[in-house]
Formats: sequence, C-alpha cells, structure tokens
Amino acid sequence: MNIVRYTVFLDSISKDYLDKQNCRNYNDLSQTIVFVYILSYRICSLFFEDSIDCFVRFKVKKMLSLVVYLLRTETPNLFHEKGCLTFEEDFVEGNLVLPFLEATPCLEKLQQQLKQHIRNTKIPKKESTTPVFMNVLNRPRTGLKVPPGTPEDLSAMKFTRQIPKTNYLKPSTERKLELLSATNRINAMRLLKDANENAPSCFYRRKDSDNSVEKEKPKATFVGKSVPKFKPVEVKQTAASTLRECARVINMEEKEIKRLKALAEGGTDPASILKFQEERRQQQKEEELLKIQEKHLLALLSRENAFIAKQSLLNDVKAHAESVRKEKQELYDKLEKWRENHNREMMEIVVKCREVEQASREAFNAMVDEKRQKAAEVTEESRQLKAQLVKQREEETGRKIKLIQEIKTLQSLRALPSIKDFDPTESSGLGLLCEMSLAELKERLFWTKMKLDEETKERKSVIYRERERQKNLINETRKALEEYKASKLVVKLLHIANYLRRAVFPAKSRQRLQPVSSPEIDALRKKLEEQKALRSQKGT
Repeated sequence: MNIVRYTVFLDSISKDYLDKQNCRNYNDLSQTIVFVYILSYRICSLFFEDSIDCFVRFKVKKMLSLVVYLLRTETPNLFHEKGCLTFEEDFVEGNLVLPFLEATPCLEKLQQQLKQHIRNTKIPKKESTTPVFMNVLNRPRTGLKVPPGTPEDLSAMKFTRQIPKTNYLKPSTERKLELLSATNRINAMRLLKDANENAPSCFYRRKDSDNSVEKEKPKATFVGKSVPKFKPVEVKQTAASTLRECARVINMEEKEIKRLKALAEGGTDPASILKFQEERRQQQKEEELLKIQEKHLLALLSRENAFIAKQSLLNDVKAHAESVRKEKQELYDKLEKWRENHNREMMEIVVKCREVEQASREAFNAMVDEKRQKAAEVTEESRQLKAQLVKQREEETGRKIKLIQEIKTLQSLRALPSIKDFDPTESSGLGLLCEMSLAELKERLFWTKMKLDEETKERKSVIYRERERQKNLINETRKALEEYKASKLVVKLLHIANYLRRAVFPAKSRQRLQPVSSPEIDALRKKLEEQKALRSQKGT
C-alpha cells in the first residue's frame, strides 16, 4: 500500500480519532495519519520484538490510546464506511478491511507490551514515614499489692531481707532528665548574658524609670472624632442626561400650568373647600364605624351558625357509623361466599391450563421440526446464490480491468495541447452579452473605486455636520436648564420667606364621634339574638 494514495481515507480516520479524544485543533494530524497507517497495515511486516522500541520513543500513552481505538469492535465498520466514500466496495474489502483484520493479533500483542512498559517505567510511590515515639517515660505501672495483715506482736515478724535504699530515690531516667534540664538552663542564661553585654546600643531595652513614668500617666479621656468632610462628587453631565433633565423640566411646567388653569376655572373660596373636606372626613369615619359594626355582627352570626352545624354534624356521624357497621357485616358475608366460588373456579382453571400446556408442547415440537426443514432449504438456496454472486463479481472485475486498460491506452495516445498566447484585450468568446476583456475589467474597477472614494468623503462631511449640530443643541439645552434652576431657586426662597411671616393656626379640637346606627345593623343584631336562642334550645 502507498500512504499517499490513501491520504483522504487515513485523514478521515485520524480526524475521527482526534474527535474522540476531544482535541480542539488538528496540529498532530499528519503524525496521527502516519501512526494509523503503520499500525493498521505495516505492523505485521515489522520485526515485532523490536517494534516496541520504536514506539517507546514517542508518547507511550498516546500510542496506547490509538491502539485501543483501533481494537474497538466498530473500527472495521468505520474503515468500510470511510473507504466506500473514496473507493469501490470490493477494493475496500480486499485492500483496506481484510489487511486490518489480519493485523489485529499484532495490535493486541503491542497493547500488552505498551501496558507492561508503562507499569515498568512508573515511579513507585514512597511509603509514608511512621513516627516512632520515645518509650523512655512510658514505664509499665504495676498495681499496688495489698499489704499483709498487721500481726499482734511486731517482734515476731521477721523480714527475709532489708529494704534497698534505691526504693526511696527517684528513677535514674528522671534524674538524668532533670540534670539535663538544669544544664540547658545554665547554658541558656550564660548565652543570654553574653548577648546582652555584647549587643549594640540599639538593642538595649528602655530603663525601668520610663516604665514607672508611663504607669503614673493618667488615662486619656475619649475624644470623639468629627465626621470627615468629603468633597462633593461632581456629576459628569452627558448629552443623554441633559436631554432627560430638559424633558423632566418641561413636563413639570406643563403640570403646573394645568393645575393653575383648574384652580382658575373652579371655586376660589378656600374656606368652603376646608368645610367640605371636614364634612367628607366626618362622613368617611361614620361609614368606617358602620362597616366595623356590621363585620362584628356577621362574625358573631357565623359563629352561632357554626355551633348549630357542628351539633347537626355529630348526629349525622352517629347515624352514618351505624349504617357502616351493617354494611360491613354484609360485605364480610359476601366475601366469604366469593372466596368459596373463587377457589372452585381456580381448580377448574388449573386443570384447563395443564391440558393447554400439553397441547402447546406438542405444537412446539411440530413447529421446531418444520423450521429445521425450512432452514436446510434456505441454507442450500443461500449457498447457490453466493456462488452465483461470486461469479458475477469476477465477471464485473474483468470487465472493469479491460475498460481501465482501454482508457489508459486512449490517454497515452492523446496529443499535448498547443500553447496559446494571452492577450488581455481579448474576451473569452463565449457569446455572452456581459463578457469583457481583462483590460476593460481593470478600467471599470478603477472607475468604481473612484466613485466609492467620493461617496465615502461625502458621508464623512455629512456626519461631521450632524455632530456639530448635536453639540450646539446640547450646549443650548444646558444653558436653558441653568437659567430655569436659578429662577426656581429664587421662587422657592420667596415662598419660604412668606411662610415664615404667617402666623401659626391654632390646632383644631377633635370632635368625639357619636355612636351611629343604621337599619342594616339593627337587622343583623336582631338575627344574632334569634340564632343564640336557637342554639340554646338545641343544646338543652
């Protein structure tokens, strides 16, 4: 096989492998194509014991993943599918799929050797260090023995041997540790003394007199800090904010004009307006009291109705429970009868099922014999059809070979084309209305470019004029807003001065609301009394 001849086929296989590996680019596509070609069609021709050494020189994990990809069950189908897009089906089966299937055992052996190489080159993980603690102070502690009973005559008690003096001394380990600790302390104090004597002046501590003065100083009283003053943040005015503020001012002026017109058209006596507002407020309070009284009476009425409904519900529940008991007893009787009938029917069904099972077994045996006979006939027919198909393919292959030989002969006999001079002023001569020569095309392109340049300059000038107009509009709007704010500030100051000159009005005395009543409330009260009487009668 020639790798250049099958470049398109190997390129599609390599791209599918890279897509399976989630590669975002195809930088290693050419290298992958070579590896796919070698592993699929040249692995058998290599001396296999040395082939592992040439693969190890590349990335071993990448080679292992490629071998695993080629050993998948769907890889032969993929080879057949991609190959049929470029070559004929017979050629693909004979030259692409069958050699790949023959190389499968070598690929499996290569996969095992690559895995073994990865295991051998893997750096073993170091075992964690287990700390060993000192066992000096962990002495075994023996339990105290119970002293013997004190004899009546101590002189009669005879000790076998004298108590050693070491029992009254500390253990040697503790004495050694205390001695080492004292020695270390003496050495540390000596080193500290030498360091203090030989230290530079900047390392000396302050005198004790300074500490005493500091102790005598009284505690400082807490002084609250004033709030820090920050500079006012200057809001950057843009064209959009200026236009929005101008629109808001215009809207406020229109609302003020409408309000003044409405006041001019209506009544001008403020006392009558205040009187009307007071009457309206009084009427609203009376209506609210009526609503509250009505809601209270409705709540009491619903409470009485709930008590009556609860008593009637208890009576209904008792009657329903009695009917449920009777119905339950009837259902138990019916269930017992139904169980007896069901057992009888099940026995009959079991007998029928056994008969049907025996009949189905016999029918199954007959069907198996018939299928075996048909399978033998179909096998014979398929064998004959395969032989006929192989014969037809051989004839078709011979016919194609002859046709290819004839085409090659015709191609070898074809004369070389004559060299023709190129004239840029001549057209192609196809007979179309829109055809033109190369020189004419260049001329038209030149004039088109000049027109585009003129249009671009004109558009730039229009854009510049529009920007200047917008800048002038924004500046005029800002000036108008500043004048409006100044006039508003003057008017506001005048209003504040007038308000301060006015006298404070005396507070109005609050009138105590008189209890009110209505026909609806009287009717609800009467209905509530009737419901209370009805509930008391039912309770007794």
